[in-house]
Amino acid sequence: MPNATFNVLGLGDSLTQGFTSGGHSFHPYTTTLKGLISKHTTVNVINKGVSGDKVTGPQMLPRLQEAIHDAANNNYRFDWIIIMAGINDLYANRNLTPPQLYAGLTIMLQLPSQSANKVLIMNLMEIGPDKTDDVLRNRILEYNKLIEEGCGAWHNVCFLDMRRKLRMHSVPDRKRKELWDDVVHLTAKGYKKMGKIIYEKIRDVEEWDEKEASTCGGCLQM
Repeated sequence: MPNATFNVLGLGDSLTQGFTSGGHSFHPYTTTLKGLISKHTTVNVINKGVSGDKVTGPQMLPRLQEAIHDAANNNYRFDWIIIMAGINDLYANRNLTPPQLYAGLTIMLQLPSQSANKVLIMNLMEIGPDKTDDVLRNRILEYNKLIEEGCGAWHNVCFLDMRRKLRMHSVPDRKRKELWDDVVHLTAKGYKKMGKIIYEKIRDVEEWDEKEASTCGGCLQM
């Protein structure tokens, strides 16, 4: 692989920030992702997750713009921008329709599609029963469907079905308690698994050979 630094940005809400233990601890998936990518190349991973943030809120898009601007000022562009967002929008605003939320997401996608080599968009994961009334559940499923079907419209956007990869309800109780901290957020082990799932997607797209991975890569701390 080339010696140039591999640059990754993670954008989203508390699930990107790594919120766990009621906010007393943070274990972002980007930590695991950075360690795994570093086996292949020098890597710079920036986490721009903020708890409670929304696609339709005033902060997420400017945060993305700022990260891309800072990268340009430092003479690089992101190899991957990873986005998972929307659960706070759907939960906080019951009048917001999934198509309206997806329209907001596509506005954000326009920027990284022009400013990054590739974009990874993830759907929303399952949430616990005390937050999952039928109306909210159906809105999440509709939003997820829009994300999956819409990825084909972008030449450099990849889709990752995190809902299927990291289940809450169709796993044994022991496994659920091991991976899920509450009705929305993961445990440290859950975020580690999320990071591994994302890494495997990036690895496959980049066509990295796992057998050739070594421990001689490095990580740039950000």
